Amino acid sequence: MDFLDLVSNNQSEHQSLVKTDKNLDLMLSKIDFLSIEQQSENLVVKDESSAKKAVEMGLQARKLRKNIDEKRKEILKPVLDYQKSFSKEIGVYFDQLERIEKNLTDKLSSWNGAERINTDEGNALFRSDYQIIVEDENVVPREFMSVDTKKIENAIKLGILNFDGIKLIKKTKIEMRIKGN
Repeated sequence: MDFLDLVSNNQSEHQSLVKTDKNLDLMLSKIDFLSIEQQSENLVVKDESSAKKAVEMGLQARKLRKNIDEKRKEILKPVLDYQKSFSKEIGVYFDQLERIEKNLTDKLSSWNGAERINTDEGNALFRSDYQIIVEDENVVPREFMSVDTKKIENAIKLGILNFDGIKLIKKTKIEMRIKGN
């Protein structure tokens, strides 16, 4: 059975999640997601023909996911626009309240009174943290040093594949692109 043949009149388990758009409900109700997923799990890539089938199925799944996501965004846009507008308006008060709280915590942190203060509103616990400033990397003990994986990744891009004390495991990443995008 072909991927597109799995579009049927079966009810999708996901249909109940979306009740706000009849076109989306209809689209989701005609797709047998479990059969498609099962077909993808059962597919064995053993030659170019089966590899093409895997690419086709993957791209069809991506197109469908993209269509569903576009519809989701369209449905949610008014709600998100309202949320954004509301958050912007209320943000002024949040900013002011954060400045008030920071002002008071700064004053409390410079005070060396108690380890804990209890009030009717709640409590404050005073703990010491340390800001770490490396003054001389040459004298920092080795156990506190870490490997710079970004530098190693950049060296690999330049073709360097041998590093003392490092094992590289090659993993193939597949990038599929839908035609026209």
